[in-house]
Amino acid sequence: MATEEKEKEITLTGNQVAGMLEREKSQLNSLNQQLGQLQQITGELKASAEALKEIGKEKNLKILVPLGSGVMVEAELENTETVKLSLPGNIIANRKREDAIKHLEKQAEEAGKQFEGLQKQFQQTATNVNNLSQLIQAAQKKAQEQKL
Repeated sequence: MATEEKEKEITLTGNQVAGMLEREKSQLNSLNQQLGQLQQITGELKASAEALKEIGKEKNLKILVPLGSGVMVEAELENTETVKLSLPGNIIANRKREDAIKHLEKQAEEAGKQFEGLQKQFQQTATNVNNLSQLIQAAQKKAQEQKL
C-alpha cells in the first residue's frame, strides 16, 4: 500500500518574508566577518610556522622584538631548538621547534577546514538571500499588475 505524500502550502505575509530576508542578510554579514577572521588566523598560523622554519636555519640570528607602541629592541637568538608555546589558560610551555611547527600547521589545517565549512554556509545563505529577494520582487510586481 503506497501512501501519497501531499505538498503542504504555506502562506507568508510580506512582512514575514521581509523579516526572513533581513535575518538571512544579518547571518550573511556575520558569516562574512567570521570568514575574514579565520582567514587572518590561518595566515598568522602559517606565517608563524614559516618563521620557525627559517630561524632554525641560522645560528645567532639577530631579530627585532616588538615591545608595543612602535618600540622595538634588537635581540640575538641563541637557542632556536626550543621555543615557548602559549597554551589555553595562560600557560607557557617549552616545545621543540619542530613540534611547535607541527602544532601550528595542524591548527592552520583545522582553521582551513572551518573556513571551508563556513564558506558553504555563506554560499547557502547567499542563495537564500537571493531567493527571498526574487520572491519579494515577484510579489511586488504582481501587486503592481493587480492595481492596473
